[in-house]
Amino acid sequence: MYARMLTVIVKGITEEKWDKAIKNYQEIVPPSVRQMEGFEKAAMLVDREGERVLSLTFWRDKESCDAGVEQSGRLAQEVMQKSEVQGDVKMDSFDVPVFSE
Repeated sequence: MYARMLTVIVKGITEEKWDKAIKNYQEIVPPSVRQMEGFEKAAMLVDREGERVLSLTFWRDKESCDAGVEQSGRLAQEVMQKSEVQGDVKMDSFDVPVFSE
């Protein structure tokens, strides 16, 4: 299993915009990535005090993880635009040797 971590650092985001960003992520990201080959799971983590968002997506293999890099960047931009927030986006991929549910 592989994971892609997309980190967005936002500045000066209001509570209203946090709520909007979470709602937009929920409506945009899971339905889009579910259609991608090799997709397993997705999660959004929010650090309101640190003004950052992590989007974690889990993939069956490295090829599936790598194949969606461009689309992940576009989805992040779409969520930010609809939420009226700006931020710096960083994307990383990881091998996941242990995953427990």
